[in-house]
Amino acid sequence: MSRAARGPGRRVDDDGQLVLLVLVYTLLALALVSVVVSATAVHLARHRLQAVADGAALDAADALDRQRFYAADGTGGLPGQAGPAGVPGPGGLPVASQAVRQSVDRYLASSDEARALPGLAVVEPTGSPDSLTAQVSLAVPVRVPLLSTLLTAWGSGLEVAVGSRAQARTTLSSAPAAVSRVTAGGGTSPARSTGTPAP
Repeated sequence: MSRAARGPGRRVDDDGQLVLLVLVYTLLALALVSVVVSATAVHLARHRLQAVADGAALDAADALDRQRFYAADGTGGLPGQAGPAGVPGPGGLPVASQAVRQSVDRYLASSDEARALPGLAVVEPTGSPDSLTAQVSLAVPVRVPLLSTLLTAWGSGLEVAVGSRAQARTTLSSAPAAVSRVTAGGGTSPARSTGTPAP
């Protein structure tokens, strides 16, 4: 067989390999784009959810347990919190788990950021593990572009969960106003209170 006769057949084989190579690289590129888009969607959803959890924890830290705060023994109902009757000494303000839950529910119902997260749910642990700290845990289903159908077929889909803790602390001074500091999510937000809460 002559070289001229073998040439066209060889070019046909090369064309077929080139098409296969292009197809493989296209699939790899689509898979890479899908992973990047999905990771970005999950990161943004987690960032928004964390902001809501931090806000709810800060709000819940003010869910004062009045019965313990106005304890007759003058300690604010907390061990080691010495102070005048009805006023705890420097330290955390007492909170109740039920009050924290109610505060979180109210915050989520009034928060535009929370309403922008469909399927948002309060999960455990949420409450006050030590009667001083407001702990909030939230979860939300995430719709992942290009992969939602596949993930749903394999299970209940992808869910992102976050947690946040906050504690209100008061420092008594000779000034007419007491300064409290509320911390959550590793940050600190100063707040000013005009004396003790009303019974």
